[in-house]
Amino acid sequence: MGSNPETAIFRRFNELNTRLLLCMQAELCRLEKELLGLEMMDKLGEGDKPKYSIDYEYLALSYKDANTTQFDLVKQIKEKLKEYSNALIQTSLLFQLEALTNFDLHDLQNWLSNDQGGSNCLRGVDSRSWGTANNRDCTSGDLNAVKLFKYDIAQWFKCQCFGRQKKDGKPFIYYDTTMLKITFWMTSIVASLIPIASIAILLTLEWIRARVGTIAGFNILISVCLTLFTDAKRTDCFAVTAAFTAIQVVFLGVENKSSI
Repeated sequence: MGSNPETAIFRRFNELNTRLLLCMQAELCRLEKELLGLEMMDKLGEGDKPKYSIDYEYLALSYKDANTTQFDLVKQIKEKLKEYSNALIQTSLLFQLEALTNFDLHDLQNWLSNDQGGSNCLRGVDSRSWGTANNRDCTSGDLNAVKLFKYDIAQWFKCQCFGRQKKDGKPFIYYDTTMLKITFWMTSIVASLIPIASIAILLTLEWIRARVGTIAGFNILISVCLTLFTDAKRTDCFAVTAAFTAIQVVFLGVENKSSI
């Protein structure tokens, strides 16, 4: 996990986090009810007690009246509320994490089961969290990767092209960094060939309709490639497609003038 962060997969402990929040919420509700009761009692009291709930300065100086019960309770609520808010924010962030993909989970399962890898080195109760290579679905159900791999095309390429390869009857384990390098070279080659291919095909066409259809087809192709092979935004896709179209149209204009 240290050398390959994509296999650093841990539990979120959804149920425990929810239980903890419920317990802290119940405790705060009890303290809130107790504070309201003290405020009602102090309003009926003598001296500065009725001012405790409407003026913090009098509440902070309540030690002069030897009556710091409400002030101590406010400080206790402050600490508990801080813990509750932090836990609530952390739990909210945990639930916003994207779902774990099966690619990285299967890599970890293969490594743990492989004699040349983890060789089932984990023996404790937590060893059941990730499932096994023979029973991949038997997981804790609340797993998340520290480093989520977002390039779906690289994962698909790894699964389809390398997922079934084995050595000595045991599956290879391919990490995302290796797949990124392979797919990077592939996308670089594709990006270089598409403009050349479009120009080469346009040179062979004489009919305007055929040329327009070819331009439309290559525009669709480059949009699909941008979506699959890159993390380009929608605005980037529009910009690249428009620029690519302009280049093809300019080339056609130059080619028509030269033919005349």
